Amino acid sequence: MMKKVIGYILFVASFIAWAAIAILPFLSLSIEKVAAVTTILIVGGEVAFILSIALLGKEFLEKLRFFFVSCLQKNKIYSLSSACESCYRLDLLMNRPVTGRMTRCRFIRH
Repeated sequence: MMKKVIGYILFVASFIAWAAIAILPFLSLSIEKVAAVTTILIVGGEVAFILSIALLGKEFLEKLRFFFVSCLQKNKIYSLSSACESCYRLDLLMNRPVTGRMTRCRFIRH
């Protein structure tokens, strides 16, 4: 249970880190400090995101991916073929057996 709570906190923190980058130009910091803080926030946000995915597990990653693909489908940003290509890449990333170049998309009805 504690593992999931920490995972969710890291997940939210990763997005807060990226949002904080947008605030930096409005602070009275030197260019060098802004560059350093931006780098730290980018790396910290990415590390927090990867750790959150590692703690929350494969199911959370698939739910997150389904959410974004369905939102993009709704707004006509993704085509069905690119979503299937994304499923193919996700299968490769998760070391699932891939039968061919394109796999059937599990998230969008064909």
